[in-house]
Amino acid sequence: MNSPVGWVLPLIAVAATVLAVLAGGDLSIALPSAAIAVLAAALLFARGWSGRARAPDPSPPAPRTDADRLRLAFRSGRIGREEVVVALNRLERSFLDPNLAPPPVDELSRLASLPPEQFLSYVRRTLDRLEARP
Repeated sequence: MNSPVGWVLPLIAVAATVLAVLAGGDLSIALPSAAIAVLAAALLFARGWSGRARAPDPSPPAPRTDADRLRLAFRSGRIGREEVVVALNRLERSFLDPNLAPPPVDELSRLASLPPEQFLSYVRRTLDRLEARP
């Protein structure tokens, strides 16, 4: 019940219940009020039950930008670290040396298996080197 419209059925159910109780022995008011309260409660139950029967939400959308991909890579463990290293290498090639070779597989593996603090230190050093270029 995220929207204000989602509060209409509970409000109707409560109001009809209160009216049915306050009507006391006056069946011309109590019976229709009770029927409305039961109907509203049944609709609430059906709405809640059908919401659970729906398929689960799809997986989050794929990252759209390079920043989104890097943000996801930093949270993705070893495979994500490899993607960060490759992205840093691309930056080095575009800023410093277009003839720079991609990192060898064993270097990727070594960097990806570094503890988080050491990996972040590697990233900082590489970015500092890129920013310090003439």
